[in-house]
Order: sequence, then C-alpha cells, then structure tokens
Amino acid sequence: MRLLWVVLLPILLLGATDRAEKQIYESLITLIYPQREVVKVWSDDENRRAFLAEMGPRVRLVERPQMADLVVLRHTENLQIDRPIIAERYGILKRYRERAVVGFYWKKGRPHLIFLESALRHFNIRLSDELRAYVVKRP
Repeated sequence: MRLLWVVLLPILLLGATDRAEKQIYESLITLIYPQREVVKVWSDDENRRAFLAEMGPRVRLVERPQMADLVVLRHTENLQIDRPIIAERYGILKRYRERAVVGFYWKKGRPHLIFLESALRHFNIRLSDELRAYVVKRP
C-alpha cells in the first residue's frame, strides 16, 4: 500500500500543478487580451505548445511568431517582433524587458510572477489593484 502512495502522490501533485498553471495562463491571456474571443499564440518550446494546445478554443496556436498576438518564450534569445511576451525564464525576461509583459517561471519549486511596468505601458495593458503588487520597473 505504501508503494502505491509513493507512485500515485507525485502523479496527483503534478496533475494539480498542471491545472493551476493552466488557470494562471488563462488569466494572463485574459488580462492581456480581455476583448478577444480567440488569441493567436506562438511558443518556441514544443512542450509548451502542447500545453497551450490543451487550453481550449480561446487559444489558437500559430506556426510563426509574426502571426501571433502573444508570444511565449523559453529559449529564443533574439526574436525581433513587437508583440506582448510571456517570459518563462528570468534571463528571457531580462533580455526582452521592453516587450515582456510578464515573467512567469518556476524557481526552487515555486511559481514567480513579475509584470514589467515599461512593457505594460508599451502595450497599454492595465492591471487590477491586486496584481499591481507584482509590477516592477526592471527585472
């Protein structure tokens, strides 16, 4: 019985984390594009693309970043495009600080959420009062 819990507990926790992460991404997409019924998204990571594909009809994956309304970056260092970016690593957040609206990444098993003031202003995105606590001037 103990072996069963050792095997099942990580699987259950991973599923809960995955659901929570999907809810966070849905909230971020709604925050960035509150009026759009469908948001075209591009990601440079295959695992993230599969994750985003499961989010439902509001998210439509596109093949090239030029076709996207929103870009999710984990690896790409020099993408020249003027679209809102969700940065999934701190280094990417720093690299794209003028266009990275939000940094959402995991560090030491905890999620980190950072909004960059300059990018919010550039894309004319307004945050609710409870999210203003996560706004920084520089990463």
